[in-house]
Amino acid sequence: MGTLVGAAVLAGVGTLGMVAGWAGYRLWRAVMLEQRSVLIHRVLERDALSLAGTGDTLQLAQGAIAIRRCVACRERETCLAWLEGDDTIAFERFCPNAGLISELRADARAAARKSG
Repeated sequence: MGTLVGAAVLAGVGTLGMVAGWAGYRLWRAVMLEQRSVLIHRVLERDALSLAGTGDTLQLAQGAIAIRRCVACRERETCLAWLEGDDTIAFERFCPNAGLISELRADARAAARKSG
């Protein structure tokens, strides 16, 4: 009887593992293989912000992380609406890169004050 229960538990765990593996594969495939544009560059362009031309390794690493977050983001439709001018949506509420964008905005304001 104990062997039968052990086999049933093992079968349940194995089935659960296969379902989790399949779900993980589907998520990876949807994110990594889907041919869709990354929106972070449009988000940055909206405020005339850019990561281009920086020599700061830390900022470059932040840019790579931002791109990865953008690709994996589930709020694509909300982002597209915001980019098209729907200002009723605050990007801080949906964008996984809101912190980085806020930092870049602050840096741009500081640079403008410095040069102006």
